[in-house]
Amino acid sequence: MTTLSSRLRELRVEKKLRQIDVAYFLEINERSYQQMEYGKAQPKLANLIKLSDFYGVSLDYLIGKTDRPTFTDENERNVQRALQHILEELSNEYDFHYCSNGAEEMDEEDTLLMKKAVEAIMKKAIELEKKKKR
Repeated sequence: MTTLSSRLRELRVEKKLRQIDVAYFLEINERSYQQMEYGKAQPKLANLIKLSDFYGVSLDYLIGKTDRPTFTDENERNVQRALQHILEELSNEYDFHYCSNGAEEMDEEDTLLMKKAVEAIMKKAIELEKKKKR
């Protein structure tokens, strides 16, 4: 049994659905869906997308690329804590002023720009991860 087939079964059982219920949702016959769950047939991309939306998981999770089904509020809080830690380090770390912009010391304006760049990158990462969830 492949990761995809086992995840399809786990998610269906978790939602207390029968194979025929999922087949009906996908607009395919029950036998076709059973073959997906048994790992004997691969679903079309359109059906994978429907299933990930239906179950509220990412495509990466369905196909086994990640073990994290979705980007949760806890993940976001962890990212926010990490961002805060990075920004504090940038503020407190005297060595940061000597970070690479050649051999020159970075002034406060450069340091502020660096902090804002890190913050923007982290916010964009959160936004992109949330889009994957949909």
